[in-house]
Amino acid sequence: MLEATTILTQGGNDKPYYVFIERVGGVTFELSELLKSSKSSKAIFISSENLKIWNTRGKFHLEEHVSSSLDVSQINDLDAEPILDKLKLHGNWTRLSKLPLNKRKLELLKKAKKQLLIGLIESTSGEGYNKIIQRDFGSITCDSEKALLMLAGLATTQRVPAHEATLSRALSFLGLNPNVYKLAQMMDGLVHYSNGNVTTRHRIYIEKLFNLFVPQEYLLNIIIAYVDAFSVYDFPIVRNISKSEFTIYKHLVNAKSLKRIMQNDKERVLSIYESFEKAFENEGLFLMQYGLALRSFDENEAAYEKLRIAQQAFPESPQIEHALALQRIVLACSESDETIAMALFSEAETVLNRLHSANITADIDSYDRYPIITLSEGHVQVLDNLNMNRPVFARDSIT
Repeated sequence: MLEATTILTQGGNDKPYYVFIERVGGVTFELSELLKSSKSSKAIFISSENLKIWNTRGKFHLEEHVSSSLDVSQINDLDAEPILDKLKLHGNWTRLSKLPLNKRKLELLKKAKKQLLIGLIESTSGEGYNKIIQRDFGSITCDSEKALLMLAGLATTQRVPAHEATLSRALSFLGLNPNVYKLAQMMDGLVHYSNGNVTTRHRIYIEKLFNLFVPQEYLLNIIIAYVDAFSVYDFPIVRNISKSEFTIYKHLVNAKSLKRIMQNDKERVLSIYESFEKAFENEGLFLMQYGLALRSFDENEAAYEKLRIAQQAFPESPQIEHALALQRIVLACSESDETIAMALFSEAETVLNRLHSANITADIDSYDRYPIITLSEGHVQVLDNLNMNRPVFARDSIT
């Protein structure tokens, strides 16, 4: 729970009130600024977040404002019976009804390693849950319907709805029926259409579908079609689309996301970037992620070139500046010529010190390292590469 010590309100409330935020991870920086700059003490923020996201992103901006917190990621023995009572009233009770109480608890607690959501999946569906997903997917015989589920599912994994117009362009790219509304009507229970927004079943359902039953080559074509649907916008794309659409686009071109989806297949991952290398030659975010993908596969010279072009395309982006500075350090760490290595490090040091001094840390995603950490680690690594025991620059200390 985030308690606002100062919050600007409209209309003036006499009593404390609550503001609920479903996921705080995407607004940590903005919320921190709001809490620091506001004028009232009546608002109490309540939110939830994945522990990993909170620890890597949320704490930095919001920890000082936290008045109380509760970890509900796991359930214990005392939780089991009340949950089972609710399942008996509202859930799938057929299989559980045949089990004694101790085995019901075992289904809920042990098999799911005490994770609530997975526990419910295991206890209500057991081994048959994956088969249900497989059956659902296998029953879709229409190529257009199957593609719509895949496209909208990519948005679902990011907890945002897909937009009809973008989906229609992606379906057209695939040579399929672009009438999203009609297709969604034929997929009741799998796809839901509401006022131009398209959602699918739960994120866990979609992730299981992607990981277990969708061929990699098919998913690759779906991603390429979805990325192409964003090519109609002026660059930088982020300035010309909604926040939810940007969440999807950012996921589609993110190096770490693509490596995970494509199971670290270098050829497939890089083929996505290669498909749009010319079309997106002035799109900074795309080029930055292309560079980060190349770096992750140890293609460091090519990565440097892509990041350098990304900065030229979007020079005001601190994220791209950070990524390019880190790439200079990567090159310096593999350079045997001391003069060249020192020159590369000096350029990186200038940029990272400036970013650190400007306190530009929000959304830096060059593998989640803030400028001063990148600089500190890079300093040590360059010295180690050159077998040097002295500081790189005796006159400049890293603070």
